[in-house]
Amino acid sequence: MSDHLVSRSQTSSGPQWPVYLFPPLLLVLLVWATWPHMRYYVDSDALCYLNIAKQYLEGNFNHAVNAFWSPMGCWLTALLVKASGLELFTAAIVVNTVSVIGLMVSTQRLFNRFRTSTFERWCFGLMSAGFWLYALYFQSFTDFWQYFFLSLGLLLLLRSDFTKKVWIWLLLGLLSSLAYFSKAYSFFFFPLMIFMAAVMHLRSLRPFPWQRLITICLVAGVVMLALDAPWLYLLHEKYGIWTSSTAGKLNASWFLVGTQEFRPGIRVVVPPPYEGSLFYFEDPYFAQGRIVHFYDSPGLLLRQLARIGYNALGWVGTGNRISPFFFLTWLITLVLLATKGWFRGLKLPLKILLLVYLVYPLPFWLFTFEGGRYTWFIMPAAAILFLVYAGERLLPLFSSWGRKAFTAVFFLSFLVTPVSDLKKMWGKGEAEYRLAGELKRLGIRGAFVSNRSYADASISMAQLSWFSQNPWYCQPLNTANTGALLADARRYGVRYYFYFYEGAGDDYQLTTPDGQALPDLTQNRVPGLKVFSITP
Repeated sequence: MSDHLVSRSQTSSGPQWPVYLFPPLLLVLLVWATWPHMRYYVDSDALCYLNIAKQYLEGNFNHAVNAFWSPMGCWLTALLVKASGLELFTAAIVVNTVSVIGLMVSTQRLFNRFRTSTFERWCFGLMSAGFWLYALYFQSFTDFWQYFFLSLGLLLLLRSDFTKKVWIWLLLGLLSSLAYFSKAYSFFFFPLMIFMAAVMHLRSLRPFPWQRLITICLVAGVVMLALDAPWLYLLHEKYGIWTSSTAGKLNASWFLVGTQEFRPGIRVVVPPPYEGSLFYFEDPYFAQGRIVHFYDSPGLLLRQLARIGYNALGWVGTGNRISPFFFLTWLITLVLLATKGWFRGLKLPLKILLLVYLVYPLPFWLFTFEGGRYTWFIMPAAAILFLVYAGERLLPLFSSWGRKAFTAVFFLSFLVTPVSDLKKMWGKGEAEYRLAGELKRLGIRGAFVSNRSYADASISMAQLSWFSQNPWYCQPLNTANTGALLADARRYGVRYYFYFYEGAGDDYQLTTPDGQALPDLTQNRVPGLKVFSITP
């Protein structure tokens, strides 16, 4: 296979800067145009991030320090609100957009290093604008900063002088730290990426320069740990354990058991963790009971193996959500890796890109691929690899126009899910925003429980909680009757019971244990909702 790293002499004729400029400008234009219809789409994750950012602004730092939700997005959002006076969610989307612009430029640079076709480069850039527009609304915090710093790191690792320049190692340490603050996964993956690339660069030398390899890893690692140490110390002081994050161990336990196991004392509803919290998931570690691991027993090991088998189906679905070509690229890669001598014949840059593409998603096989979100980082690598493979065998079979048509269809396939999901997300949350305004006008302020559970209405309940600023005492599943739900809610001093209905149900009446009817505090002014006071 030919060398797929593009040299300066191989690059397309004409100026290269437009492809770095116009797709990000298109993204900004699309964000501006869609924002009026997407400004209410606050999912349950965003509810937690937004409230943590709010705690930073209010100076509640012990509340704000969090081992489950990474801090970068919260820090930047709080800083922007402080500097500009923007509303929190608006500031979060602005911060997200800035990170996506950086990600688009860095991944465009990555794409351009492997592909010379001007048409392919423009298709990639324009596709990126549409794909990341959808992504920044779908996941409105933090992930993209991690992807941006990882992409910058990968570009440095592809440099031919990476193993010779100390400033690159120092910069990689800085980027590792920033990526960790953006998403805890990078605490382990970024150093691993550095190690893999260093081995690839040095393996041709004889004897193998172990001292150089160790020096590279130590320099980058020491810088990373030095910058991360204050945050790690704060986490230790708050949680009493040394940890980079609680997210990995909690997710692994939940997906292994099949549900979250709550601490003793939690019965039906799960209370928010702090005064000022809106939802227990803002820090689920404090609601967690036992944390299990696959190595705790042979039975759990078997469950983990079954989970991996189940996630094989999830991997197929994840790949096809990104693009049908995404999963096809993975299959082709496995076949080629099984071909004797194929990997050895690749040039160094493609080997490094291939390793990152293959290794990055591996830990997610243990629990979930989250509908593709966890694998967005390798989407650009998948596009590059497929075009490299197609360029060897498939594209030469087409005419010039045929190649362009195939390339256009290829990149359009990455926009099918974004268009479909944006259509579903369009305007979502506006009803909850207006409902929250009506609740405020009625003077309904305080903690609530609902006949809707996290399992069946997490996004809607999160939006209502955020817009009304009323804490949601959540029931994870609809497994308890109304009497048990309200009795448990009263233990925490919850003020209201929100009863939602569709169609029939407007005659629902909540009564006290002795049979007295409780008044609907909405006075029948809110279609689909009755609110009852449950305080004694």
